[in-house]
Amino acid sequence: MELSFTIVSLIVFTQFVISFPVGFLILGNKIKFIPFVIRTPIYISLGLIIITIMLFAIGIVIVHYYFLIAIGIISYFILFYKLFKTKPSIHLNFSKNWFRQNYVSIVSLCFFILIFFHFSFVTVDMGWPPQGDILHHGLYTSLIQHNGKLEGTLTPVSPSALIRAPLGLHVLAANNSSLFGIFPGESFFVMGTSIIILIILAIFSTVYILTRSLAFSSIAMVATFYIHPSGNLERWLIGYFYIGPYPNMYGYLILLVFVIFLLILRIYE
Repeated sequence: MELSFTIVSLIVFTQFVISFPVGFLILGNKIKFIPFVIRTPIYISLGLIIITIMLFAIGIVIVHYYFLIAIGIISYFILFYKLFKTKPSIHLNFSKNWFRQNYVSIVSLCFFILIFFHFSFVTVDMGWPPQGDILHHGLYTSLIQHNGKLEGTLTPVSPSALIRAPLGLHVLAANNSSLFGIFPGESFFVMGTSIIILIILAIFSTVYILTRSLAFSSIAMVATFYIHPSGNLERWLIGYFYIGPYPNMYGYLILLVFVIFLLILRIYE
């Protein structure tokens, strides 16, 4: 299937929707002093990492997108059950000062939507993942999908050749490939789209937690688009999206979430 804007945005959005409740159940309202919209990328990023670990563990026995869907359904069931038990009070106040009181959330949401659509369009415009690393990662994803479980070798292509790479992200890509009917290489490419979006939004959220400033958060987010004068994409924060080593990029997201987690713990000391 040829990647279209509808397919790319649907896959990324679905991934975010499934990941959100997992992250929310872990963090809860520990940073409730931060507007909900700004907290959302943190919930999604953490949820995506946890889902990757879960699918990797399940993948030792079997790999199927049913488990991805099941994780989402069970997470939402637990989330709604907890909300029903606590019965949070919801106040809808559309006063004349509503925009002034919520401008941070509104502006942040506009930024988030802009980043989402920008990278979805860029993915479609590129059409196919960059050459190089994707040849290996697309192969690993394809083999996982073919074998229906994790193998330590390149079975059935080369049963004696060991795979010397962590395969958590590849399992998630294999699930999306089967679920949406796209090629494994394309699925891995779209996973890169999800990751780069989350990195940029998580940076925005992290700076806001530290400064409580929409201006500083916006500057930090825009700064991620700064290109190093050398033109070397490896010296550009989002340059990896254009050259293909998405597992490395995923590692940056994991590190960023770890830093956010430490910040939250520091705040609650």
